[in-house]
Amino acid sequence: MLLAHAIAIAEARSYIAALDDHALTPLGSIAYDRALIYFDAAHDDQVPALTDVPLDDSTILYQLATKAITDLDAYGLDPLHIELTLAYLADAWALDNIAPGEEKPPLPSWIDPGASS
Repeated sequence: MLLAHAIAIAEARSYIAALDDHALTPLGSIAYDRALIYFDAAHDDQVPALTDVPLDDSTILYQLATKAITDLDAYGLDPLHIELTLAYLADAWALDNIAPGEEKPPLPSWIDPGASS
C-alpha cells in the first residue's frame, strides 16, 4: 500500500467517524457506525482515523466523506465496496437529518428487524 493510498483511506475514515461524532439522532449514530464498520471491513482494518477533523458542519463533512470515498477508486478499491459504503453513508445521512415535523423515511432492513428484505 502506497502512502498516498493509506492517507486517502485514513481521510475517508476520519470523515465518517466525524459524522458519527456529530450525529444528531441515535439512529443516525448507529447508521454511521454501520458505515464505518463496513468501510473498515473493506480495508481489513488496516488504517485508523488520521486525526480529529476540525469541522462541525455535518453537510460539509458529508460532502468530504463522499468525495474521499469516491476518490479511493484511483487506488484500485473494488467499485462495489465504494458503492456500498456510499449507500450506507447515504442511509445514515437520511436517518440523521430529518427536519422537525417531517415524516421519517422507512428504516433500512438492517436496523428494523421487522422489515421484509
